[in-house]
Amino acid sequence: MKYKLDMRKMELEESVSKLWCLGNTWDVQETRLLSTAGKQSEEEVRLEG
Repeated sequence: MKYKLDMRKMELEESVSKLWCLGNTWDVQETRLLSTAGKQSEEEVRLEG
């Protein structure tokens, strides 16, 4: 019985770490998008000025 519980715990930890990794990559993509958007608007301002 304990073995089954340990397996469950391992599976949970694995899925949590997978989710965490997904969250991290999503954050990276989001910040990248934000920074590119910021650069674009800066360039637009420069062009207008």
